[in-house]
Amino acid sequence: MERWPYFMKLTRWALDGTVWAWPVSVALLIGLVVALVLARRRLRTFLGRRALVQLAPAVVPFAVLALGAWFACENCSPSSLGQGRRHVWAMRAADTLLIGQVLAALVLVRVAAPCRWVAAVVQAGFLWFSFWAGFMAGMSMSGDWI
Repeated sequence: MERWPYFMKLTRWALDGTVWAWPVSVALLIGLVVALVLARRRLRTFLGRRALVQLAPAVVPFAVLALGAWFACENCSPSSLGQGRRHVWAMRAADTLLIGQVLAALVLVRVAAPCRWVAAVVQAGFLWFSFWAGFMAGMSMSGDWI
């Protein structure tokens, strides 16, 4: 199995998950629009390097999907019988990335003093996509597909 096409397939499935659970995605978009409207005067002081740092957690879901594509396992099932190969360290690395993203999101919202509401909604959107990326990568690495 080629890794790049499989990475793109996992990314597509993660995006499809955000569309499938559209009420959450729509709520995040509405929250972003409301936050931008409420913070439009303070937004000019916030834009710059501090705003670019807010985009750093966007790398995490793609790193998790890359782990899912690299360690895709078709021979890992059936997990209930304890047979097959396991990529335990890759799964733990993906979990560590996701937990690190949650902690980074808390710190980034805290330091975004003039526009905390905007930062909170942006970080929530990244976490929402990371949830689906972790879900797809986890199924790929374990071989257990729902």
